[in-house]
Amino acid sequence: MIQFDEEKQIFKIDTPNSSYAMGIVGGEYLAHLYYGRRIESMDLGYLLDFSEENLRDVSVGDGEKVSFLDKLPMEYSCHGTGDFRQSCLKVRGRQGNRGVDLRFAGYEIMQGKPELEGLPATFGEDGETLAVFLEDRCLGLRVRLLYSAFPGIDCVMRSVSVENQGEDALYLEKVLSACLDMGEGDYEALSLTGAWARERHITRQKVDVGVQLIESARGISSHQHHPFYALVSEHAGQECGEVHGMHFVYSGSFQGVVEKSQFGGHRMVMGIHPQDFCWRLEPGESFQAPEVGLV
Repeated sequence: MIQFDEEKQIFKIDTPNSSYAMGIVGGEYLAHLYYGRRIESMDLGYLLDFSEENLRDVSVGDGEKVSFLDKLPMEYSCHGTGDFRQSCLKVRGRQGNRGVDLRFAGYEIMQGKPELEGLPATFGEDGETLAVFLEDRCLGLRVRLLYSAFPGIDCVMRSVSVENQGEDALYLEKVLSACLDMGEGDYEALSLTGAWARERHITRQKVDVGVQLIESARGISSHQHHPFYALVSEHAGQECGEVHGMHFVYSGSFQGVVEKSQFGGHRMVMGIHPQDFCWRLEPGESFQAPEVGLV
C-alpha cells in the first residue's frame, strides 16, 4: 500500500512486514526517512533529527546550503552541489559544468508497474507504483524515481529514468539506480564474492568511516562480485538481526558502494558502473536505468 500525507508531506510504502518512508523538506528536497520493520504511523518527520538552525538553511541562498545538504539523508543523491557523500547522478552540461540540483516537482500513485523498456524487470498488474518527479530547472533535467511493491512480498523495487527537457544536449556520466541513507550504528557490509565455479561466498567486512565497494567493470556482473550488497547489524544471522539488502537486476558492469560519513550515517548506492560510462542525451530524449530490489 502506498500513501501520501499532504499535511506532513510524507510518502510511505508498506509491504506485509516492512515500511519505506520519505519526506519533502522545505517543499524542495526529497529526504529518506525510514526503511525497516512495518510501522503504521505517518508522523515520521522527527526522524530527520535536524535542529531548527539547519532546517532554516533550506530557505537561504543556494551557496549557503552545504552544511545542510551534506547531512540530509537524500533519497537520490546528486553530484556537485553540496552533498559530498556518494552520488547517484552526475551530468555534464554544455559548458562542462557537472553540478546537479534536483528539487521536488510532483508525484503520481498508479496501479500495477510500468515496463522498463529494453531491460529485465519485475512485472505484475496487482501491485502499486509510486512515481516521484524531481527537476533541475537550470539544466532542464527531469528525473522520475519509481517505487513498486507487490502484494504479499516484502520487497520494494526501485528504478530511475532521466529526461532532457532543455534545449542543449546533456552527457550523463553517472546514473545509479538506488540510494539508501541510514543513520548511525555498527554495521557490516555483506557481499557475495568468488571466482568461476566457486561463486557467491559470503564476505562480511566491518563498515568504518570512509568508502568500501564491490564492482565489476568486465562488461558482465561477473563471478568475482555478485550485484548484491547488504548492510547488516553486528552478529546478525539467519534467525535475528537487522539486514538491509540491495540487488541489482542487471547483467552488465555494476558498482555498489557503502559509505560511512563523518557524522556516523551510512549510505549505500548501486547501479551501472560509472567507469567508461557516458550517455549523450539529446533534447526530448530519456534514459532508463535498470532496477534494484530492496529488502
